[in-house]
Amino acid sequence: MDRRSLLQSGPAFLAMTSSVLPRTGAEPETFAEAVANVLNLVQQIRPGDLRKSLDLSWQEDGGIQVPSPMRYLLRTCKTIKIDVKFRQVDVTRAFGTPDDIIVSVSKPYLEYPAYD
Repeated sequence: MDRRSLLQSGPAFLAMTSSVLPRTGAEPETFAEAVANVLNLVQQIRPGDLRKSLDLSWQEDGGIQVPSPMRYLLRTCKTIKIDVKFRQVDVTRAFGTPDDIIVSVSKPYLEYPAYD
């Protein structure tokens, strides 16, 4: 990118990054801490935990889903998602139970929430 196009795109870039960074005038270190907190939150989910253990910090994404894997949104930032695979304890229930067992968790990723 040459200097001229960089200068022309500068306002758009600033507008885009300002919508991502905290609006309280937070420094990049604060943003980095927030990202690290999300990573720590995901790492706390362990295979063998129950589906109901996700309820405190995560909620099911909207849209069409299958019982496993399920998409979950971070309650405090709904553009942060994870995919969670479960072992169903009652296969007669289409979408599982709170006692289903977590088998694996994806890395967190960014995506707009799905709506029904």
